Amino acid sequence: KPHPAGRRPEEITVVLDAGHGGHDTGAVSPHGLPEKDANLRLAKAVRNELVKRGYTVVMTREDDTFVELYDRPKVAHKAKADLFVSIHHNAPGYVTNPFEARSQSVYAWNPLGERLAKAINARMAAADSSLPNDGVLHANFAVTRNPEIPSCLIEADFITHPDGEAAAWDAARRPAIAAAIADGIADWASD
Repeated sequence: KPHPAGRRPEEITVVLDAGHGGHDTGAVSPHGLPEKDANLRLAKAVRNELVKRGYTVVMTREDDTFVELYDRPKVAHKAKADLFVSIHHNAPGYVTNPFEARSQSVYAWNPLGERLAKAINARMAAADSSLPNDGVLHANFAVTRNPEIPSCLIEADFITHPDGEAAAWDAARRPAIAAAIADGIADWASD
């Protein structure tokens, strides 16, 4: 599919993937809140923001259900999507103190996804300058390695850090982060 530059939002289909779900909790916050729930809440906020702007949005999941990892990118192909964005909240490796690791980043695998990741990352960094920004990182994840559809994976924060946990559940902050992600998608689409 050609890049959507010059097309109106109404002509662009976005697939949003709320990472994890069902029996797959993802990371768990200090107070026992599962990443899967934080991912879904942020994904729904991004969906609401994009729909408000006129985009067509398809979700890989809309509730606490498990979707197989390799079935998630298939949703984008089936929907003939223009882009695919997977939303997550990070956790450090076992050798890192979870009370010290906190940042945001966006992962991509190929140049198509990297362009999208850069646009989203720039807007997210501007929306919360207090949160360290690791920038755009390269990753060969199942949800980023789509050779035809620009795809990226957002790590919105570290849910394992007490401040990251609070931010993930902050209903006042969520719309601002969702708007930043939507702004990044708009920048990518118009570039």
